Amino acid sequence: MSFIYKTYPRLCVVAASLLLSVFSGCISSKEDEEHGEHVIPAHKPADFVVAVDILHSRIHSSLETEESVLELRDIIGWLPELAAQTDLAKDEWDRVHEVSRTLANVAWKNGAVTTDEIEREIDRLRVLADRAAEIDQYNSFETKDGDNV
Repeated sequence: MSFIYKTYPRLCVVAASLLLSVFSGCISSKEDEEHGEHVIPAHKPADFVVAVDILHSRIHSSLETEESVLELRDIIGWLPELAAQTDLAKDEWDRVHEVSRTLANVAWKNGAVTTDEIEREIDRLRVLADRAAEIDQYNSFETKDGDNV
């Protein structure tokens, strides 16, 4: 037999496996695309300081719809995550987490909720938010263009 007839089956196997590996990497299922997307809700605050401000204003405003109550619960749930993105010390983050858990356990109902306990918890968050802003300001520096880095 000639050389071509001996190598042809091997060459076909190599070519087929190359084509298969190239095309399998380019094809993805719809399930993978949906799983890969990460949608950030419009009501998610940009950072911890903004979250505390929004939380304060929402608690003192009317919680008339179920959607507004759910958004408030979301913001409360995001507090530890947003605080973790700051340079707060661990014990300060622990306080944010504790306040978040306390506020999450409040039976939020339609209508403004302002009890003394909630006010104390919001005040604790405000102190921590001020501290986070102070630390972040200290840890950033201004470039020649005037941008903070």
